[in-house]
Amino acid sequence: MEPKATLTAEARILLEAVLTRRPRLMQARLRPKIERVVSLLVRESGAAAAGEDAVKEALRLVMPRSMEGTFARLANLDANRDFRAAMTDTNAYFALPRQVKRWPPVPFTPEKPPAATNVLAFCASPRKGGNTEVMVAAAAAGARGAGASVTQINLRQLNYKYCNACRKCKDPDYRRYCSLNDDMTALYPRIAAADAFIFGFPVYSESHCGQLAAFFDRWDPFLWRKFGVKRGMVIAGWGGPGLENYDHLVEHVMFILKIHQIETVEAISANRLIGKLRGLDESRRAILLRHPDELAKIEAAGRALVTGTPGGED
Repeated sequence: MEPKATLTAEARILLEAVLTRRPRLMQARLRPKIERVVSLLVRESGAAAAGEDAVKEALRLVMPRSMEGTFARLANLDANRDFRAAMTDTNAYFALPRQVKRWPPVPFTPEKPPAATNVLAFCASPRKGGNTEVMVAAAAAGARGAGASVTQINLRQLNYKYCNACRKCKDPDYRRYCSLNDDMTALYPRIAAADAFIFGFPVYSESHCGQLAAFFDRWDPFLWRKFGVKRGMVIAGWGGPGLENYDHLVEHVMFILKIHQIETVEAISANRLIGKLRGLDESRRAILLRHPDELAKIEAAGRALVTGTPGGED
């Protein structure tokens, strides 16, 4: 391993300031990774020492993008003035741009025509009529418009218990999906029969919401029980200004789907779904309803989930 790069005084201050915002146990693991990447970047550029830009690039490669806000605070930047004003001022709140990012889709050839495709769309938001529900509905409308049969299910309306790790679902002689008796009992066969899935969730406390976590725990029967590779779409929304700040959470949900035999072919991120009226308008309707062009991106992704083409064409 090459020796550590020499950091300028400003770069060292930045690194320490970022690390001190992480738990001490994390600092011990993060520091050598960051310093290793900094050394490689300095070696690649041929610089004599690592400046702030090298440290920022290393931090972006090692840590989640949610720490971008830390950079802004440390630099005393005013780039998010409109976002901060939207927390207290009604006019600024409605003027705040909300953005939707459609991740680069994965083209595929569907095994069934759209008219024979069965889609289950799950909304994990506990809030009725919120932005997550509106985004899931937009994706469902796109899939339905392409000819698929789509059922939207709001997790807040389901009665499902926590997985208790009894592991009966792993017994090859066990004839049920799960030993618990609740709304999941009737849902399991529908999951097994579906061709594609839509999962929408809000980001709470730097993670996907608890409703989705508990729901995924109950998918344990499908870890070993083969029901064929399905395809999926992930939709995530959060309050902060950065449109890529929680990409790592979207990717984590993709991984959860992957181990349950669902290949994510479409993903959507949306930001700034917060503010003085908490992401709603005066009538308590989702603020994204005021941004039809952004919702159109989600609808196009829903069509593509069924047709297999990025533009959603048949």
